[in-house]
Amino acid sequence: MDKPFREGVGHRRAAAFVFCMALSLSFTGLFFAALSADHLNIYEVIRIVLLFVSTLWLSWGGATVLLGLLYSGSVVVLDTDPKTLPTARTAILMPIYHEDAVEVCGRLAAMMDDLREKNAAHLFHWHVLSDSRDEKIVAQERELLCKLVERYPEQEIFYRLRSDNQGRKAGNVAEFVQRCGGAYRYMVVLDADSLMRADTLIHMVGRMEAEPNLGLLQTIPMLVGLKSYFGRSIMFASGMFGRAFAFGLAAMQGECGPFWGHNAIIRTRAFASSCGLPELDDTRAFSGHILSHDSVEAVLLARAGWQVECDPRITGSYEAAPENILGYAARDRRWCQGNLQHSRVIGARALKPWGRFSLALGIMSYLSSPVWAAFLLASLVAPVDLPVLEAYTFHNNLPVLGHIPITAAYEGAALLFGVVALLVLPKALVVMKEVFVGENTSSRKSVLGGVVELISSAVFAPVLMAFQCRSVFEVLMGRDSGWTNAHRDAGRLSFLECVGSVWWVSVIGAMSMGLSWISETALWLWVMPVTLPMLLAPIIIWASSCSVGTRAAERLGFVLSCDQMGATQLLQHVEKYSADLKV
Repeated sequence: MDKPFREGVGHRRAAAFVFCMALSLSFTGLFFAALSADHLNIYEVIRIVLLFVSTLWLSWGGATVLLGLLYSGSVVVLDTDPKTLPTARTAILMPIYHEDAVEVCGRLAAMMDDLREKNAAHLFHWHVLSDSRDEKIVAQERELLCKLVERYPEQEIFYRLRSDNQGRKAGNVAEFVQRCGGAYRYMVVLDADSLMRADTLIHMVGRMEAEPNLGLLQTIPMLVGLKSYFGRSIMFASGMFGRAFAFGLAAMQGECGPFWGHNAIIRTRAFASSCGLPELDDTRAFSGHILSHDSVEAVLLARAGWQVECDPRITGSYEAAPENILGYAARDRRWCQGNLQHSRVIGARALKPWGRFSLALGIMSYLSSPVWAAFLLASLVAPVDLPVLEAYTFHNNLPVLGHIPITAAYEGAALLFGVVALLVLPKALVVMKEVFVGENTSSRKSVLGGVVELISSAVFAPVLMAFQCRSVFEVLMGRDSGWTNAHRDAGRLSFLECVGSVWWVSVIGAMSMGLSWISETALWLWVMPVTLPMLLAPIIIWASSCSVGTRAAERLGFVLSCDQMGATQLLQHVEKYSADLKV
C-alpha cells in the first residue's frame, strides 16, 4: 500500500480516539446537564452511562467515514497486460454447504470465461470444497461440476466432499491446506456468492509476488445482483458508502488489517504456519468452533509478523446478500455468535494491540444494539416515580415543561441535534463528494438515493436492532445458531410468513409505545421513530422483500457505482449459464 496509508498510522488512530472521546463526552455532558437540572436518580445515572457507550460507538463509525473521505483516492484501473502475467500457481477455493449448485456453477463459469479471455486460465486451479450432507444436493453438485469440467477442459477443476465436516468453513479450508496447500503459493478464498473479475485475480497474485511480507490481501466486495427493495437499498449503500468506510479503515489498519473470510488472497505458507484455530472449551455461551474465524485468522497472521492489508482501491470484487430482512437477520445471527466468541480470544498471548482492538470492535458491533435498547428502556422507566428511588434522588425546585426542565431544554435540543448530525452528516458528506467530485455521470441522482436510503435505514434499524438483541440474548443463554445455508436465494415473502416470524417485535413495539404514553406523554413522541417501525415490522419486512425493477430503482436514486456497473457482464454470464444448466 502507498506511503500515505503506511506512514502516520499512530497519529490517525490517536486523532480518531480523541475525536470519538470528545464527541461522546460532549453528548454525555449535555445529557447530564439536562437531567440534573431537575433530579438525578439511579435510572438517570444508568442512562448517562449507556448514552456514553452508545455515542462513543456512533462516533467511531463517523470518525472512520471522515478519515475515509480525507484519505480516499482513485480506485485501481485494472487491465492486465499479457506480458506481465504472474507465474505463481494459485488455488481458488469455494467452500459450499447446501448451496444452490446451479448458481454456484454459474458464478464459477463466469469467472472461468473471464480468465480464458485474459489467457490466464493456466494460473489458477479451482477447488470446490463441499460440506453438504443432503444426498440429492451432493448428487447435483457432482453432476453440474462434471458439466463444468467438460465445458472448460483447459481449467483444473477439483471437487471434494468432506466425510467429516467438523469446524464448518474454517475446518474445510484448514483441511485443504493440510492436504493440498503445499502445491500452491497462494489461495484465493471465495464464498458461494462471490464473483471476481479476472483482472482482479491476476492483480492480487501480482501484489503478493511483489510484496514478500504480505500475508493476506483483502478486497472490498461490492453487493451486486439484488432485486428486492431491501436488496436495492443495501446495494446502493454498499456502492455509495462502503468504499469510503473502507478507506477510513485502511487509514488506521497499519500492518493489522481485516479479513472478512472471502474475496481475499492469502499466502498459503503464512496461513499454514500461524492460523491454526482451537476449539473453545465448554463454556456455555461461547464454546465450540470459532464461527467468525476470519477475524481471528487476521490477527494471528499479524501476530506472526505478516502484513495483513485491506486495499479499498482494488475493484472487480463482488458478492450477493439475502434479499429480505429475515434472511439478513438469520445470517447476522451466526455472525453475532462468532463475534461474541472473540471475547474468549481477545486476551490471547502476543496479539498486536490493534488486533485486540479490532476484535473488541467486532464484539461491540453486536453489543451496541442491546446497549441502545437498554438506554431506551431506562428512558421509558425513568419518569415513573418509585418510592425505592427517593433515597437516591436529588431534586431542584425548577419549572418543568412535561418531563423536561425548562432550563434544560437547550441542552436536550443540542443533544438531539448532535446525535442526528452524527448519524446523517457522514453519509451526507459522502454523497456530496460523489456529486461534486465523482466521475459517475448519474452522481447527481445520488442525492435522491442518499435521502431515500437514509429514510429506509432509519425504518429498518429498529427492526434489525430487535433481531440483534434477541441474537445476543440467545448466545448468552448458550443457544447455538446451527448451520444452515446463507438464505441468499430467499426472495419475496408472504405477509403471513412475516407476521409469524416477527410478531414478537410488534408486541415489543406496542408495549413500548403504551408504556411511554402512560409514564410520560411527552416521551411518546421521542420514542415513536423507534417503536413505530417495530410495531409495523411485518408490513415493513413484507413490503421491502418485493421486487423493484431497474427503472424503478433509478427513479428512487438507487444508482450503482462504476465498480458495481462493471459487474454487469459477469452477472449476465451467470444468468445465461445458470439458465442453460436448468434446461
